[in-house]
Amino acid sequence: MTRSPAPLPPESHLARSLALVNQVLALLSQLDTALGGGFARAACLAAEIETAIEAGVEAPVQQAVQAAPAPADPRAEHRRAHRPGTPPRITCDPEVEAFVLGIIEHKTYAQVVEAVARTFPPGHHISASSLQRWWRKRSPAPKAQPRARGCS
Repeated sequence: MTRSPAPLPPESHLARSLALVNQVLALLSQLDTALGGGFARAACLAAEIETAIEAGVEAPVQQAVQAAPAPADPRAEHRRAHRPGTPPRITCDPEVEAFVLGIIEHKTYAQVVEAVARTFPPGHHISASSLQRWWRKRSPAPKAQPRARGCS
């Protein structure tokens, strides 16, 4: 005795694929009927079948790509970009990053480190060297100005 398969959820990829197969089979039966009526109608139905197959194959792929979730953790983005080592502590802690971005242009590195130490618990403290490395990687390097040659 064979068991009948359980019904699939309506939004699953397999259910959509089965619906597509059923649609193609229906169009094929129409094509078979149309062959008796002339070549133009058969060619039109063949084009409809090709369009249905392409849409059925491309749509789930496009939906999956568009629905890809954004990484919740900066460490995941760091690994996804194949960067070596561990990401900076400042980048991994959005509260510290926002705090540092708010004051870094008005204070020295030492003053920023001291402000972070006063504001956040010990697990969130940063060092001046890590702050400088993070800031230099984050802000673009100034472009060198060409020197004038010769005397004028």
